[in-house]
Amino acid sequence: ADKIIWMGWVSLRLPATNHWENYTNSFLVLRNRTLQLYSTPPEENSRAEHSYSLLALLCSAVKTSLLRDEWPYCLSLTATSGADHYLAIESHADLQQWLKHIRQCTLKLAQEEKSRAFSGQYHRSNVILCIDLDRGLSLSDAFDKSLLWEKTFSQLTHSSDDGHHVLRLIFRAGPGGNRPEEYELEFSDCRVVLYTLHTFMLARLNSLDPSTLLNVTL
Repeated sequence: ADKIIWMGWVSLRLPATNHWENYTNSFLVLRNRTLQLYSTPPEENSRAEHSYSLLALLCSAVKTSLLRDEWPYCLSLTATSGADHYLAIESHADLQQWLKHIRQCTLKLAQEEKSRAFSGQYHRSNVILCIDLDRGLSLSDAFDKSLLWEKTFSQLTHSSDDGHHVLRLIFRAGPGGNRPEEYELEFSDCRVVLYTLHTFMLARLNSLDPSTLLNVTL
């Protein structure tokens, strides 16, 4: 069951506004697999106004230089669907608790899922990119399933997207090579792939040494 892990009142900033009066109270609920926004505390049959899979959501504390008003404790939520929310949290301690629990649930979810596969194109050929918690990344032909390449997370030196369809991956040079290996892959929505990649990399790092992620936010 997608049980409740953490919940509480926050202030949700309304779109295209610049004043504190244009915030509204919202009830934020963190579950095992999802983060949800309600207008009131949920009851048995309540429907969330917004609900996002943790593996398709970027959560971070808003940096001081990016704050939209004078309130210093804010949380930014950006979903792969394109939706984004700006939340004011009551205190620094509360903000840290939200970040901690969201991080823990997201990494646990990645560790449970183990791997995710995405259909895309490489040099106009249909391919499958698999992101695996233990093995890293692999690219296969979508038709005959033949393996085109396989890389560990530690070999990945750079990942980025163009905001639309193109995902760029750069890996360290392989044995006997002296130039980095670069691949450009196309997907219907790169953000989902990139968020998943970053989450699985953090989950892998966390499984090896949890102490390294004490100050990491998703």
